[in-house]
Amino acid sequence: GKRLSIAVHPKTSEPGGWSGPKAQDWKRLGAAADEFKIMTYDFSGAWSAAGPIAPLDWADDVLSFGESVVPPQKVMMGVPFYGRDWHTGATTDLQYDQIQELIGKHQPQIGRDASSQEAYFSFAAGRGTLHQVYFQDATTVAARMTLLKNKHPRLGGIAIWRMGGEPAEFWDAIAAAH
Repeated sequence: GKRLSIAVHPKTSEPGGWSGPKAQDWKRLGAAADEFKIMTYDFSGAWSAAGPIAPLDWADDVLSFGESVVPPQKVMMGVPFYGRDWHTGATTDLQYDQIQELIGKHQPQIGRDASSQEAYFSFAAGRGTLHQVYFQDATTVAARMTLLKNKHPRLGGIAIWRMGGEPAEFWDAIAAAH
């Protein structure tokens, strides 16, 4: 009478590109789990140059592979609610309200990444340390919901990673997709 819900690393084929996804046999795990949450985020991080957390084409490829090996109604798309700051060879994950504090303090020019619809900005702090920040906003969340609705309508839903500090507009974008 219990439910098994798991989160798995993203990949577009078996066995996967590094040790995390290689350790996860999606077909076998999908057969055992009731909810199969794919972390369609962390495309860029401490292991890479600054860049989008979850490009839409990449997320689409990951979800398509997931649907091919796991019953689609079990699959849930991971939706990031966080941002990431690249600085001095390291990264820091940030909640939306922390990002808004940085924007208020540094008044940076905000751009939008075409591959992910994520907002981004740069600023210098301290002794000229360059910071590059990519983050989610309501536009990004709406784009992910559109991807799910238009390309993966049979999936079971979404799973959100790192709630806290997000604005009501995130939830409005999710509700509007129903």
